[in-house]
Amino acid sequence: MERQTILEFMRMVLIAFVIAFVINFFRIAIFGNINDEPRFENITEPEQAPQESVNNYRTNDYPQSDPTINPYLSGEVVDIPISPMQNFSGLSKNRIVEKRIEAVGTSPIFSHLNYSPSANFFQIKDGAPWISANGALHWSNLHDSEKITGVSRDSVGILNPELLYYIALTENEDCQRSYKVLYKDFYFIPYKVKYTPRTKTITAYIKNDRVEGGKYQPICLSDSNANDLGYKYAYMDSYTNVGFYRDGEYNNNYLTSGVKETKGYYMHGPACGLPGGCNNYAPYWSYYNYFYLKDLPATVHIKLWKHYPYSVSQEADINFEMIFE
Repeated sequence: MERQTILEFMRMVLIAFVIAFVINFFRIAIFGNINDEPRFENITEPEQAPQESVNNYRTNDYPQSDPTINPYLSGEVVDIPISPMQNFSGLSKNRIVEKRIEAVGTSPIFSHLNYSPSANFFQIKDGAPWISANGALHWSNLHDSEKITGVSRDSVGILNPELLYYIALTENEDCQRSYKVLYKDFYFIPYKVKYTPRTKTITAYIKNDRVEGGKYQPICLSDSNANDLGYKYAYMDSYTNVGFYRDGEYNNNYLTSGVKETKGYYMHGPACGLPGGCNNYAPYWSYYNYFYLKDLPATVHIKLWKHYPYSVSQEADINFEMIFE
């Protein structure tokens, strides 16, 4: 009797289990499994709306402080020492790169960077000649050997990273006679440079003289330092006693006409016209960097950004000012 009772109990338990299984099966089939954790095998996070890619506009996600500038500078105006030009002709590429790294490493503004030149900054050839400062100004009156003799024109930019813009010396037929006087002693190298942390402004003071005969004095700016240090976009927001060429290839293509991209670098090529070519700044003519001085004193003020600004009124990451006296 006891055995029969146990078997009957077990049979009832088995029937109850079967009934529960059947009920749960139909519940899941009709209502789904409401007790399990949600499954994501076939679910993906929605893609974020793409950032505005045209011109790489800045957004508020970008850091407001510029990591390029030494963050430990006080609010006091900092005097920037200027290294004189050197003769680069015959030097190896490695030696010139070393000089550049040393120049950045000793800069009051940029010295904290773990710096190495950007990939395309030096496309130069070992041991090649460089155009000299004197040769650039008096090209048509010199023998080939004289055009590369003496301090190199572009050494001023390589040795002075704070000069986000420097003047590309060149002979100009309309002003040849005047240029021999204007550039004789100083080659338009600033005699004083300072940095004002409060306004993030580098100011370069340049001695000058009035052009003889009432002719305009053309200026072409080299922007290799701005490009190499990551300031990829520029706009001239103010100026005095400065004019712009508005005809032909220059028409509506100058630094005051809108934000322009910095493109300067150094390369080896045939532009100098000497056998075997020379190392030199390129692109030789960036027309938006070309203007002329109408009178003295003259000033230009250029805003620079790491990323394309949403408008020219946006605060600059750094400013560069030139004062011609």
